[in-house]
Amino acid sequence: MNRIAIFGGTFNPIHKGHINLCLECNEYFNFDKILLIPTNIPPHKQVKELATNYQRLKMCKLAIKNKPLFEVNDIEMRLSGISYTINTIKEIQNKYPNSQLYLIIGSDMLFMFNRWYEYKEILNRVILIVGARQDNEYQKMIDYVKNELNNNKNVKIIKIKTVEISSTQIRNELKNKVNPSLLDSRVYEYIVKNNIYIS
Repeated sequence: MNRIAIFGGTFNPIHKGHINLCLECNEYFNFDKILLIPTNIPPHKQVKELATNYQRLKMCKLAIKNKPLFEVNDIEMRLSGISYTINTIKEIQNKYPNSQLYLIIGSDMLFMFNRWYEYKEILNRVILIVGARQDNEYQKMIDYVKNELNNNKNVKIIKIKTVEISSTQIRNELKNKVNPSLLDSRVYEYIVKNNIYIS
């Protein structure tokens, strides 16, 4: 049975922190494929300075060049409307019916997971993977899963080393004419060439 990981986000822009998180998860679970899925309209947050769908897809494709484990999927943009994760999961399951699906989320998303649309159904269909960067964060996550998610066995908390960096920080650096070190060089060149976030 194939192991397919799903990692969604606005990717506005995608950066090395995103890629490294997926790779660290892969060390634990040995995926056959990691699907990067840019959201159409994120349900959990308002995003300012959102690049176009085409631009975000293009940046994701540039970021995974020469990384055969990764694949960019535009399913949420094709579904249009608000990007509810459960709908994405159902579509992916239809496409890969004999696969075990994993859903990778950032640590900040875990603590609101019980407010996600149909979150219990999500946990019925996938294994949820969350990365903890510090020991105290790890323990908070374990407690949250125990108290808020009924100690669901499909939630896996793993310890990771990935540096915490936000796309907001990177956009601010770009505005200040700084080349962010955690931005893939091909993505940076694309941003500069197309004057995204900079003006």
